[in-house]
Amino acid sequence: MNQLLKKHCLLVLAATSLVVGCGPADSSLVLMPVDDILPSDGRSGTTIKVMAWFRDEPVSDIQVTLTASAGVFTERNRREISVRLAGGEAIAEWKAPYDDNGKMFLGSVEFTASYTDPNRMKQEAKAIVEIVEPPPIDGSSFRFWCSASNVQRATSSSGPVHVPCTVEARDINGNNVPVDNIRFGFMTETGRMDFDRHGELEWVLTPGEIPEQVEPFGDAASGEPRWNDQAAGVIRNPRDGIATLVVHAHGRPSGNLDPLHGEPFVDVNDNGEWDPGEEYYDANQNGQYDGPTGSTEDRRIWRWAKIMVTGPISETAAENASGLSLWDTAGQSRQNIQITRGANASIGLLLIDENLNPVASHPGNTPDEVRLTYSPRDVVSPSNQSLTADTMGLTFEQQTGRILGGSGRSGYLQGSHTYFFRVFNNRDADDEDGPVRWSIDSVEVRRVPRPGGSSVTERLDGHELPMGYLQ
Repeated sequence: MNQLLKKHCLLVLAATSLVVGCGPADSSLVLMPVDDILPSDGRSGTTIKVMAWFRDEPVSDIQVTLTASAGVFTERNRREISVRLAGGEAIAEWKAPYDDNGKMFLGSVEFTASYTDPNRMKQEAKAIVEIVEPPPIDGSSFRFWCSASNVQRATSSSGPVHVPCTVEARDINGNNVPVDNIRFGFMTETGRMDFDRHGELEWVLTPGEIPEQVEPFGDAASGEPRWNDQAAGVIRNPRDGIATLVVHAHGRPSGNLDPLHGEPFVDVNDNGEWDPGEEYYDANQNGQYDGPTGSTEDRRIWRWAKIMVTGPISETAAENASGLSLWDTAGQSRQNIQITRGANASIGLLLIDENLNPVASHPGNTPDEVRLTYSPRDVVSPSNQSLTADTMGLTFEQQTGRILGGSGRSGYLQGSHTYFFRVFNNRDADDEDGPVRWSIDSVEVRRVPRPGGSSVTERLDGHELPMGYLQ
């Protein structure tokens, strides 16, 4: 070992971040991480550098074993790898440990380098990297949303549903914090948060996965809409179709994040409050859910998103639901609609699934279609047969997740989620007995679940369908 290396060995032994193996005078080994302090943020790592000499000459074509007490070497995603020396040096890339559910690893990670020198003597060197708490997320910049608010239920024929989602945040120093590599923790009522092949975050719902069934709020007279599904043995209501998604991170609450001071939880019944049995993130690991405290100190902060999962259009639900008005026609019915010659009527359709929620539609290059079958056919013609809305039917308070239902049940079925048709009487003359009576015989909905996917056609000809009204 030359005098410079001997001096270096003595100096480095006094430091905690680097140790040099000082074996027999013929050999020397140095292990040196580029960074000796890293944040526990799920994405940070460092380059581990190894240098070796034998009789004052760089060592080449010899394997050095590198091990880490935690984290992984990215080349093989393992804690132990071998690197080959060239010109006395070799490097390896290492990623700091991080739990998939967002829990931080804090503490020391020990690295060891070892090899057998030309004298067949084992040489070893060690180094330490400290993993520290990262700068907290700035609560005022924390955002989480998904690209669709209402999606069609996944089936074996349609395959999984993929909904792109976005997490946007900056730390308190103003640096952007990416979501890749599970920088944040996620919880979902159903489905899972994942990354697609391009590394973009998405929510994935596979066939058979649906939101949890919950009890309706209030009584049948003044509470939310409901109907007794005897075949399934449940009382269905709109919240049965709502999936809650949660993202959480180490952060500092500020501004409009204040309503979410409690620990993160999956609000299955969508009442904006934690209820026993609902999944939560035990941030302080005390074995119980801790609600809002009003503290503005660094802690686990979170955001949620709501996605409605809707199935096929249901005739049974509309016929049996309490609290829903079907045809408001001022004395006319779907089978007895009168329009004088040259006049027209506006028809509103509210197509709902078994949970009384507006069915998912798919705007864009392949909009869904709604067709009316009516008789007599030479009397009327719809002016618009496109179903293009992408709506939920329910509105939520932005911060807490509580349903904004207005007064009584009116907030659940909103006019903006109704599909309108203008129907004209194009006859040259009325019958002697007055305006021709005509009826809607059925409704046919053609939906394309996703670009390039096969279309799904649903035909409804029940007594009370479609839901809607005349103007």
